[in-house]
Amino acid sequence: MKRLNLLCSLSAIGIIIVLLFLLNGCRSRKEIGDITPSKEKTEIVFQEHFAALLTDAQKFRTLSAKTDVKLRMENKTLSSRVDLKIVRDSAIMLSIQPFFGIEMFKVVFLPEQIILIDRMNKRFLSENYTELLEKLPSGLNFYNIQDLFCNRIFVPGENALSEKNFKDFHFKEDGELVQLVNEHPFISYIFITDRNAKLLSSSILFNEGEYALEWNYRKFRQFDTLFYPSEMDANLSNDKKDLGGLTINLSRIQTDIPVDIHTTLSSRYKRVTLSQILKSLQESNNK
Repeated sequence: MKRLNLLCSLSAIGIIIVLLFLLNGCRSRKEIGDITPSKEKTEIVFQEHFAALLTDAQKFRTLSAKTDVKLRMENKTLSSRVDLKIVRDSAIMLSIQPFFGIEMFKVVFLPEQIILIDRMNKRFLSENYTELLEKLPSGLNFYNIQDLFCNRIFVPGENALSEKNFKDFHFKEDGELVQLVNEHPFISYIFITDRNAKLLSSSILFNEGEYALEWNYRKFRQFDTLFYPSEMDANLSNDKKDLGGLTINLSRIQTDIPVDIHTTLSSRYKRVTLSQILKSLQESNNK
């Protein structure tokens, strides 16, 4: 039973850690930094491409999907069914169901906090999301995490983009690919798009690639009126080794349907901190 509890806990905590701290991750598998500018295009061409990215961005009030998530952490590979629900600009919910469709954990990202509900051990975590992100060098906020899930470009710290954000990017091209780069001291955000204004990958490079995250979008399919990637792959590494990552396979995507995200708990649940959960996992793993 302890082994079962540990497996489920590792699955849930691993997904949380990956989602929150991906930016401590890996060098791009595509070596996106190697894309070099071809002959300089006029600014108006890139403005049109940027406008198309904004126009064609995934737009919906709600999204609901069944997913299979494979999580790689060090020498462990864990898989779980996860129900994903997004209420635009309000909440992202992951219902983690490792066995027979029974919810063992629930993770809810809100603009100001993250909530983890551990149904197996009757405990929950509620941390101020803004403070957690402020401790990271990425500059990301809740809306940027939402953009990663929703296949959209972003500027760190911005809640939404408009055409005025064109000035925040440098543009490069290589054949059928167009690269958008948003640079800051010690950190760069790189978006790879095709000529049809489809976002193929979003990357964060820290210290010129010493650490990096690459979030890839693959296998685009038509779901009703939505053209959406049915596979997302997030890879982490530093300049020395692969640090792991996760693969999300999506199916049964529905948009703009009523979505309820409940976080109400009974008094039987005990509040804990993230450090307490990680400590208990380490102790269980050492037994």
